[in-house]
Amino acid sequence: MSRVAEGTETFTAACEPESPESTERLMEEVCERENLKKALKRVRSNRGSPGVDGMTVDEL
Repeated sequence: MSRVAEGTETFTAACEPESPESTERLMEEVCERENLKKALKRVRSNRGSPGVDGMTVDEL
């Protein structure tokens, strides 16, 4: 932690590169049906607008 100006502080996070083992099944987990259903429900409840591709929730 270091002081930049009076009353402010900065923090530097220690980042470790992810190992291939920790990300091996990442896409499979993201695409699991239950995760997709939860994500869609959350977007609908937040009245999500179309993404960068212009696709709406109904089109999805």
